[in-house]
Amino acid sequence: MSPRYLNLMAKRKCIHFDAYYDETIFIGFTYLVESKNMVFITYIAVNDEIRSKGYGSRIITKIKSRFPNKVISLNVERLIDDCDNYEQRVKRIKFYERNNFVLTDKFVSNGKEKFSIMATDKDFSIKDYRNTLKKYSFGLYAPKVTKE
Repeated sequence: MSPRYLNLMAKRKCIHFDAYYDETIFIGFTYLVESKNMVFITYIAVNDEIRSKGYGSRIITKIKSRFPNKVISLNVERLIDDCDNYEQRVKRIKFYERNNFVLTDKFVSNGKEKFSIMATDKDFSIKDYRNTLKKYSFGLYAPKVTKE
């Protein structure tokens, strides 16, 4: 999505577009969608120059403390043996697992690609997940969630 679109959407109450700093050093940003019971992480990005220094985990800790009574969910690329970025996908999933996310047994289709759903609650509600993404899209996007 273009930065212009992200900024426009961020004017909505359910969207949280936040930048993170350590003093004056730009750490990264998050783009979250909040609904009654869930927060969906659309984007979480950490500055390439300071990766692997614990900043990503600190950002996730801040998100969890900001929304203590809500399930946090996100989508990750599935682990497919012959994909070009297999190692990157493994690292990404391990990062989220270290931050108490679990791979659910659910997948979401986005066009031709299927993503694994991770959440802070293994038994997260598909209904809440769908409602969160619908809220983000003004009800126009109804994600197709399946078990593999």
